[in-house]
Amino acid sequence: MQIRQENRTAVIAAAVTAVLVILSGLATLLRPVQALREYDHLDCMIEFGDYDDTTSGLVTGYNYDLLQRFARQTGRTLTISLGPESESQIDSLRRDVVDLVVIPIHDLPDADSILISDPVDSLACWVVRQEDPHLLAQINEWIAAWTASAEHDSVSTRFLKTFNPFRRRSGTGYAGPYDGILRAWADSIGWDWRMLAAIVFQESQFRIDVQSRRGAAGLMQMMPATARAMQAGDLLDPEESIRTGARYLQRLSRRYSHAADRLERMKFTLAAYNAGEGRIQDCLTYAALKGVDDSRWENIAAIIPEMREDEVASLDTLRFGRFLGHETLAYVDRVLALYQEFCRICPQ
Repeated sequence: MQIRQENRTAVIAAAVTAVLVILSGLATLLRPVQALREYDHLDCMIEFGDYDDTTSGLVTGYNYDLLQRFARQTGRTLTISLGPESESQIDSLRRDVVDLVVIPIHDLPDADSILISDPVDSLACWVVRQEDPHLLAQINEWIAAWTASAEHDSVSTRFLKTFNPFRRRSGTGYAGPYDGILRAWADSIGWDWRMLAAIVFQESQFRIDVQSRRGAAGLMQMMPATARAMQAGDLLDPEESIRTGARYLQRLSRRYSHAADRLERMKFTLAAYNAGEGRIQDCLTYAALKGVDDSRWENIAAIIPEMREDEVASLDTLRFGRFLGHETLAYVDRVLALYQEFCRICPQ
């Protein structure tokens, strides 16, 4: 009797266990499945810091370009920003502030709550949240296709093997990674695109992430007040920076129709781009007071040292006071020298 009772208890226990397992399975099946997130728009963040100062080239600009290509080819829009100073990019990703971050491959974080892409040219990885495996799969598929594409070698070379133009061999055919944009906007204002390339190189060396202590930003290092006056958009965007800078150069150039010829007009425009049109107007005003021919930049350059003197700086006719001018004089000469080098490198 005792054995039969034990068997009955065991059978009941087994039956209860089986029921609980079945109920647990049903509960799992009936639990709502978390849908994979789909993105029509991506908020992206890039920050390489000092890594972009190495011989690895223009890594920030390269990944900016690749993100734009990825978005176009997957039917998305996107915004791209530089990483914040107050927290890491990964923290911004985990807090759902951004959807995708780009980080140096040598600085990979612990894979806690994040997913890391395949390497991009052995320099960077793209990182998404753990909840976005579908997005990661798309990214890895796109990276593989990009690496195997016909464009890859030429585009990566322009970004990742950018040399000092003074050390480049002639006839290489390209100035940097943004030749197409430079050609288009130079044509729109009637300039030689290689002069525009010289200005960009002098201002930023083709780095989109450069920001000066005074707040100048972008490839053409536009000051905030000037950017607002020109109704600029996002200056991190290479095309927007070049477009805004080209339009500003065109506006400046119109002020110097008195110049002796096209080259002299260009010199005045370069000086105003560096020092500000108000400073250059002071130079022209002082030249008029002295009876100096103001149609040639060399004549203006010759009187700038006098504008460092208190007696001249205090003249009521000079709106901006003392003008040292060292930087501006060097700027004009440097850009013209760069222009000659880009003409050598790119015959057309």
